[in-house]
Amino acid sequence: MLICHENDPKVILVDDFYQLWVIKESIVKALGLGLSLPFNQFSVSVSANSFKAQLADNLGYCNGWHNKLPDGTPIALAILNSTSISPEIIEY
Repeated sequence: MLICHENDPKVILVDDFYQLWVIKESIVKALGLGLSLPFNQFSVSVSANSFKAQLADNLGYCNGWHNKLPDGTPIALAILNSTSISPEIIEY
């Protein structure tokens, strides 16, 4: 399965691949489409802890937040509007 769109950030390290995968997975889950929307059919722009995607077929825009858990596991949360989000990771 190809996950990269030509406009996606370049994937150089394995950690980059997993972060991009988690971001794209959060987007298709927010849309309710699961893996029926191929990851190479849309691109994302990624900054420090946020991302944006313009989706094809009038699906609109998606914004989100990404980070890593203390153990290094990548996480992401996507929403289907232009509101920026910044959740907090709380350790128990």
